[in-house]
Amino acid sequence: MEKRQISDDEFVGKLDASLDMLETRRAEDLERSKLFHTVKNKALRREQSRLAGKLGQNHPRVKQMASRLAYREKMLVDLEEEAARAQVRVPAFEADQWLVHGVVLDKNRKGKSGLTIGIFDAKGKWRQDFGYGCTDARGYFSIIHTPKAAAQMEAKVLPQYYLYVLDQAQRILLKDTTPLPLEAGYMYYRRLLLADSAGVCQAPPTDYTEGTMAPPDIWIVRGRVVDEKGNGLDGLTVTVYDEDLFFDDRLGRVKTMNDGYYELRYRTEDFRDLIEARPDLYVQVLDKEGRQLCAQPAKTRFAAGRREVINLSVKKRR
Repeated sequence: MEKRQISDDEFVGKLDASLDMLETRRAEDLERSKLFHTVKNKALRREQSRLAGKLGQNHPRVKQMASRLAYREKMLVDLEEEAARAQVRVPAFEADQWLVHGVVLDKNRKGKSGLTIGIFDAKGKWRQDFGYGCTDARGYFSIIHTPKAAAQMEAKVLPQYYLYVLDQAQRILLKDTTPLPLEAGYMYYRRLLLADSAGVCQAPPTDYTEGTMAPPDIWIVRGRVVDEKGNGLDGLTVTVYDEDLFFDDRLGRVKTMNDGYYELRYRTEDFRDLIEARPDLYVQVLDKEGRQLCAQPAKTRFAAGRREVINLSVKKRR
């Protein structure tokens, strides 16, 4: 029987499928092991409590069981973290891209959701063109970027970048000290531990640099415009309005760029009067032909703060 020669693509596909199957089985085994140790530890806690009531807390048998239980509890935490990591499926990325992914854990090593992960340069400046990541319920995040080929060719020494974790108020919760060279074709994994915190994910400010603040009369609206599939849309016109009782004030307009991001600044005098201390913001998006891409008003933000993030998903018109 003649043997058929398989192509490189077929071989890689079969290998990937086999590895995926092994990872699935490993995740299932870890879940079963986690369940077993959870039940075992519960039984040990009951037995320790029974012996402590019978012999006293200072009895050698009770102390020995307490030590054994403490060891098993720590082992269970390690097992839970590994089980959560085994369930993660690494996003696919192309040979001309790089991938930064990882997990953000609180002090109890539980995943923290809704936090913002940004890539900053050595001066503490956010690289907006790299995008940003949001942690999911497991604390997992990923950032994929396609660097410009010319920039890769010209760079004799790759610059160093660092991961920052920010909360809803754009305060830095953690600055990773391990540098990222960010070369195309490479994948970087980071495990980030921080104190207990929570937030709602949003983009870091485009002009964010450590220690800098906007002037007191400057208000900022920023965000990202994406299509139905989550792809950033460049070249659209974003107009920001202050909704009033009779006539809405147009606070300014700006074009989306760098994968759909936009930022608009306006001053207090553009909206404030004797009645209104804070603006009621909404955003309108127009395509290159001047056609509206979202219902008006869209994303009204009542009594807006000095820094607001308004992200929009629109349907492109043909």
